[in-house]
Amino acid sequence: MAVTITWKVHRCKRDSATGGITGVSAVCTASDTRTVDGEEIAQKKQKWVQYDDLTPDPSASDFILFDNLTEENILGWVHSLLGDDKKVEIETTLTNKVNEKFAPVALLGNPWD
Repeated sequence: MAVTITWKVHRCKRDSATGGITGVSAVCTASDTRTVDGEEIAQKKQKWVQYDDLTPDPSASDFILFDNLTEENILGWVHSLLGDDKKVEIETTLTNKVNEKFAPVALLGNPWD
């Protein structure tokens, strides 16, 4: 199988007066399950990101009311704040760490088997 990358919003903090999101924490998870020597083994690595200083502008044309927000909206903001290079770096690092866990250290058997 291949490593699966998922991003999830853990928690949002909002301004009670405007409903604007002022903080967000999210997690990137890399996971995979493989069969090694007849045993199914799952591996998972995570990286948390947090932003506590967001300044939403309720007068902006792209402002979204809290009740209308989706996880996709918020993850879009998180990815934008990270930037493409940092997002790819996080995903690549986690993928490599999961793959390293499956790298064989010692294999049993005979050359003629």
